[in-house]
Amino acid sequence: MTMHTTTVRFDPEIWSRLKLVTNDLGIATADYIRAATIQRLERTGYEPRVLALESRLKRVEQLVARIARHLRFSTGGAS
Repeated sequence: MTMHTTTVRFDPEIWSRLKLVTNDLGIATADYIRAATIQRLERTGYEPRVLALESRLKRVEQLVARIARHLRFSTGGAS
């Protein structure tokens, strides 16, 4: 597999923190950045689906509430 090489710039504080973490983990900084990028891409693809499901769930909840109100009204229950 051919890998693409790129340059990423970090300010000194972020770079120091990144080096501390990767040294503690015993992994290369590039591997850490690559893994973080892959996770972010997966999450970015996942979030729109979650938002769509949450929207559909809200519509179902609204429909159930309307049905419940209708049933209480039609059976003479309190509204």
